[in-house]
Amino acid sequence: MLKRILLCTIAIICVQIGCAQAHSLEKTTFVTEDLPPYNYKLNGIPAGISVEILNAVLKAAKLQNPSRPIHFYPGARAFKIVRSTQNVCAFSVIRSPEREHMFKWVGPIADYNISLISLKKTADINKTNKLNQFRITVLRNSISHETLLVAGYPESQIDLSSSIYSMLEKLKRGRIDAIFSNENVVFYTAEKMGINTSTLEVIRTLHNSEFYFAFNNKTENHVVERMQHGLDTIKKDGTLAKILKKLTPHPH
Repeated sequence: MLKRILLCTIAIICVQIGCAQAHSLEKTTFVTEDLPPYNYKLNGIPAGISVEILNAVLKAAKLQNPSRPIHFYPGARAFKIVRSTQNVCAFSVIRSPEREHMFKWVGPIADYNISLISLKKTADINKTNKLNQFRITVLRNSISHETLLVAGYPESQIDLSSSIYSMLEKLKRGRIDAIFSNENVVFYTAEKMGINTSTLEVIRTLHNSEFYFAFNNKTENHVVERMQHGLDTIKKDGTLAKILKKLTPHPH
């Protein structure tokens, strides 16, 4: 009888340890999207400002192996994965009132402004306040998409894209009038695509926000707190500022 009780107790402890490990930062899966210069693959290896920040945060959080695997998905799919799967963290995610209760947040890690960008020859956009006359492309289910919907922009005038590359192709071919996205992302990607960035014009910045790490809502608080502590550490020692200095505004 005593032996049976002892075995049951050991089994319970093992289950508890297993659960604790399942909800540890070491076991967290990280997902992101292709959004250069923040997150992208360089020769098949994750790179970019946000990837550098993630690695620095995990190192400051004192993980035994801070180099965690990073999985790339289209933005909408990454968003769906982190919402539906425990022990998953997505980056870089804009925090907004509509998303506040969807995730557990760590951040902020960087500023993120959303601008209206067109070809310079599209002068009419710059001369009118009636933006709803123009067809604007956004990344599907992105903060740009949400912002236009919340502002009451006509859905018939919103074009949905799956990548920044397709957005720029549509702009170049005259299929849309403007891109609504981050200036750094648009100019960096345009340059990589061989597009002359002097032909692009920032009409106006319509939304200011910040990037965060977004954990699945069922993540245990100690995991989120450990991640936040790692971020706070690299803020205090200057590591974060040093990484963000690489993100210089593109001349245009």
